[in-house]
Parts: sequence; structure tokens; C-alpha cells
Amino acid sequence: MRSKSGDPRRGAILILVLLLVALISSLLATAQHIAVANARSAKAFADSLRAEELGRVAVDLLAGQILGGGPTERRNGSFSAFVDNAEIQVDYLSESARIDVNLAPPTLIAALGQASGLEPNEASALAERIAHARQGDQRQGDQRQGDHVKPFNDVEDAASAWDLDPDIFASLRPFLTVTNGSAKIDPLIADPKVVAALFEGEGPASEIFLARRAEGFETEGDAQAALPAKAREAVSFTPAPACRASARVRLQNGFRRRFEFILVTPKPRDDKVDVIAWRMVP
Repeated sequence: MRSKSGDPRRGAILILVLLLVALISSLLATAQHIAVANARSAKAFADSLRAEELGRVAVDLLAGQILGGGPTERRNGSFSAFVDNAEIQVDYLSESARIDVNLAPPTLIAALGQASGLEPNEASALAERIAHARQGDQRQGDQRQGDHVKPFNDVEDAASAWDLDPDIFASLRPFLTVTNGSAKIDPLIADPKVVAALFEGEGPASEIFLARRAEGFETEGDAQAALPAKAREAVSFTPAPACRASARVRLQNGFRRRFEFILVTPKPRDDKVDVIAWRMVP
């Protein structure tokens, strides 16, 4: 008489088959997940490349805006454009709004420090360190150009040369540049702290000037006359050859990127536009 119970090996085989099916299903799910992740990664990479390409287009658009405009257009402004179903928004400001670390008088940079919170004696000491750093110290083997140390190529280099506390330098950093091209600044577009530096760190007096600036000066001469007599030689209303810009790119699918760069306009008899300090803003 046959037993009703089946061969025990059949049960083991069935369990093994079920395990294999589960394993294969898991592998397929993992493979599908990886494929989807790779597709998304590839899409994001393609969007990133496309956004950067449009960021470079923003450079050309800005160059056209500046080279084709008058002093007002070269000073500062903003504009938007639609290119291949993508939106580009550009904001720019002449570097004449910032203090040149290589060319500006040490006292002006020190006054910026005072406007940013330094005590008068600390600001005075800063001016002395800047003047000393510019003259150089031959015993330390400074590279020299004529009677002066080689100019900074980056604002960050000034921090160590001037022996600045990191927190103090961080407060000055947004208002300094190496691409102003002159020792002067434009008070019509400069940040309130830079304007306060023209007033030797005196906030209340600079606030009166800023209030009048908001209302609008009739002429540049009126603006200059509203400054302290000693500060008038430190200002210029001529845009610098360089401007700092921010370009925001938005693709049709909503992908966004922001880029910052400095655009240097061509010198006479030269049609080349230079772009420096290009970076993507996280």
C-alpha cells in the first residue's frame, strides 16, 4: 500500500525553487532600481551641462548689454532672456562699487574696517599694516615690482598679507576686489558700508548721503558735493572695466542653476571679452 505522504525531496526542491524565484525577483528589482537611478543621474548630468552652456550664453548676453550701452548700462543693471525654452536672469554690478585691494588708499580700506566694526585704533593699525605690506620686506624675499610688492591676484591673498583676523576679513570680503582697475569707487552704486568708508566710518553722516541717493541726485556733481571734501578725490563715476554678475538659469523642466563670474570688457582695439572667477553657486 502506497504512503499518502509525498517524496520529501519534492518539498525541498519546491522550497529551493521558491527561494530562487525570490532571489531573482530581488535581483530584478535591484537592477530596475539601479537603472532608474542611473537614468535620473544621466538626466541630471545632462541638465547640468545644459544649464552651464546657458550660463555661458549669459556671458555673451551681458557683454552685448554692456558694450552696446552707455555709462548707466555699464554701471549696473539686470535683464532676462529666453533661450531654447530656458529662462536666463542676469544681475550685474560694476567693480567700481568695490574697493580695490591693490590700488585704494590704505586709509580707505581701514575706514571700511571701521564701518564694519573695527575700533578707530584697530582701523589705524590696519592702515599701517597695509602700507607696510605694499612696500614689502626684502628680508622676507617678497617678489617686487618697482617699489611695491607684486599685486594680489585674489582678494583672499590680502588676509594673510595684512594679518587680518578671519572674522574681520569675512566682514570686509564682500566689498573688496582686485578688478576695479583704479583707486576710486562709485558712490552711486557702492554698498552702504563702502559709502560709510568714504565718511571715514561715520554711519550717521553716510546715512544722510544714502537717503539723498535713494531720492536720486540730479547730477554726478551733486553727488560728489554731498561727500566729505577729503573723500571727493576717492570717487569716480566712470564704470570699471570689469563687472561682477550673477546668472540664474531655469530649464523648461524646472532644473535650476546659478553662476557667478566677473566679466572684463575689451581694451581699446581688442574685441575679446574675458571671464574670470567663474563658479557655480551650490
